[in-house]
Order: sequence, then structure tokens, then C-alpha cells
Amino acid sequence: MESKELIKRYIYAVTKHLPENKRQDVGQELHSLIEETLAERSPGAQPTDADTKAVLTELGRPAELAACRS
Repeated sequence: MESKELIKRYIYAVTKHLPENKRQDVGQELHSLIEETLAERSPGAQPTDADTKAVLTELGRPAELAACRS
């Protein structure tokens, strides 16, 4: 699966647990965090799917992350 799709699915899995009025802001924050972390992991190179999976795993389960944001 492509990295962009993995990120999209992860963000959806987190934000679906949030109140509607928080979903967009948290989704944007989370997307920025993921992109920044990937850039740090692979400076000057395109992150691989394995890099993306590792970052998403480090962030934790979507429901748990949503609980911290609600």
C-alpha cells in the first residue's frame, strides 16, 4: 500500500473517534506531524512504505491517540 494511503487511513481512524468540530484541526496537525517525522527519518529521500508504517506504529493505536486529543 502506498504511503499516502496509509497516512490517510491512519488519520481517518484517529479522527473518526473525535467530536466533529475537532476532526479537521486534529487531522491537519497529525498529517503535519507524520510528514515532519518522515522527513527527519529519510532526509533528502522519498520515505518508503516501511518508514511510514514505522512512524504510524510509533504514534500508537488510533483510538488511543484520539482519546488523548478529545
